[in-house]
Amino acid sequence: MSMFTKRPRFIIALEGIDGSGKTTQCKLLRNYLKTQGIKARAIGRRFIGSTLLTLICKTDVIIADKYTYTIKVYFCHKGIKSKLFNGLFNFLPKPNIVFYLNADASLALERIASRAKKRGKYETEEGLLIFAQGYDTLFSESCNMVYKLNAFESVEQIHEKIAHITLLQLFDFKTEH
Repeated sequence: MSMFTKRPRFIIALEGIDGSGKTTQCKLLRNYLKTQGIKARAIGRRFIGSTLLTLICKTDVIIADKYTYTIKVYFCHKGIKSKLFNGLFNFLPKPNIVFYLNADASLALERIASRAKKRGKYETEEGLLIFAQGYDTLFSESCNMVYKLNAFESVEQIHEKIAHITLLQLFDFKTEH
């Protein structure tokens, strides 16, 4: 248990390239859990902020739009390896569930183009491919509680899977604690 909280929290991480549907699924899951009487907070969109907020957030269920895996992929891409970063990853609370929304760059670019926002630094085909390869490598190595979902499915189909898995895991978690 983290030194910042008095009771265990349930952390759900949604990972994937920009345009894969993470933000949409975070909001849908938060709203769904609230209808089930479960206090949940969706945090994120900036991976460092999401990660650090899990340390101070007092909500029982935290849904992170990007988490430590995004940082790991970024650091690996930049060639950054240090004991400090490894120590940081070991210090931060581990998510109970990771949903990896797997999307190819062309789908993600279509979704990004439909937004009324300026594109981010990595919201190019090259940038998205870098992150997609990084996630694929990372999640092929660590399979513990990582659910790989096809981002080509409808928003509703993905949400239904995420909600179902979350409720099952949350029930087990509450039973243990």
